Amino acid sequence: MTKMRFATAFLGIIFFAVAGPAADLELSASTIDFGTVKEGPPVIKTVVLTNKGTEPLRIANAVAS
Repeated sequence: MTKMRFATAFLGIIFFAVAGPAADLELSASTIDFGTVKEGPPVIKTVVLTNKGTEPLRIANAVAS
């Protein structure tokens, strides 16, 4: 039982170290509806990304779906 408590406490310390302060991405909109787009001028929509966390936010790969 003592070994189990030690292992649990140790894992808790590791989790805290890994999951400590982090970036927290906030989007101004969770979805964007472009509706029906006709050929011609581009349709532009703006989404604001804000880092509400305490660490830098790194976006490594952004892909449109």
